[in-house]
Amino acid sequence: MIDSERVYKVAKLAFADAFIEEFPNSYQTRVGEGGVGLSGGQQQRIGIARALYREPQLLILDEAFASLDKQSAETVGRSIFSQLDDCTVLFITHTLKGVSNIDNVFEPTDGKLV
Repeated sequence: MIDSERVYKVAKLAFADAFIEEFPNSYQTRVGEGGVGLSGGQQQRIGIARALYREPQLLILDEAFASLDKQSAETVGRSIFSQLDDCTVLFITHTLKGVSNIDNVFEPTDGKLV
């Protein structure tokens, strides 16, 4: 059973709610296999919302903001990371775009993480 209230909450956290509500059938719209018809940023925000829906204890985000512009990445990052108190987030990225309040940063250097 899908918890509609939780769907709305995580969509808002991922800043997906505004564009979802513009779809012809809002949250009931079928977007097709692999998100056909959605922009890369929309796909990423829906993917983030889907991951948050399960209330994970560990969340691994690999280039989760790559298709977002810097301002959107910062807004989405600030929103979701502020709500993940009981969740460890492993954020893999080539840039720190959209990431704040980081406890540890590891960088591969000469085959080691420093």
